[in-house]
Amino acid sequence: LPNPAWVRIKCGKHKSDIGYVFDPDPSNGLIAVLVPPRCFPYPMPSGSVALLDRFRLPDDQTVRDLTRDGKVIGFSFKKEQYYMGLVLKYFHRDRLELVTSPHADDIQLHMQSGFDTPFVKKTLAAFSTQFLRTGDSARIISGELRSKIGTVDMERLFRVGDEVQVVAGPYMGLEGHIIQISDDMFHVCQDVSKEEVRLCLN
Repeated sequence: LPNPAWVRIKCGKHKSDIGYVFDPDPSNGLIAVLVPPRCFPYPMPSGSVALLDRFRLPDDQTVRDLTRDGKVIGFSFKKEQYYMGLVLKYFHRDRLELVTSPHADDIQLHMQSGFDTPFVKKTLAAFSTQFLRTGDSARIISGELRSKIGTVDMERLFRVGDEVQVVAGPYMGLEGHIIQISDDMFHVCQDVSKEEVRLCLN
């Protein structure tokens, strides 16, 4: 998995939640992911999804700071680890689906937490650029031409590993990820059947 990255959890208590990949390559074979808590160590309405409030926890030795390079970056309580209100959970890779550009609503609590704000801002910008069309007005937000205004003139760039859905032709509706690009052809591995399909780029 890329680091950092967003993933959707496929099953269990956090099914359909979007999580932040905290450690993509741990030694125990499980992926460490930050997600909004589903269970709280204090009274909350049933079904609540919110950031954990450290100030509602006991003010005693049961809450321990987690530090990195001398800085407090989170805390542990009752065998759980929390970072800015998000809880750290571990999942097998096959229970996670990579999400390249989640909707802002799906990462709202990650935004509120303030954890890795630069990556969250980059995610929001990437999501909005999906809807740019040739001829749209746009402002450049980074690089030598930052703040310049112009019109959109671009083409979609695909890379190996990208998740794709076919929107036209005999394979319309097929979903999978690109495993090879050669000349003007995609080689796509279908998500369901795992069969390889060759598709024309244009």
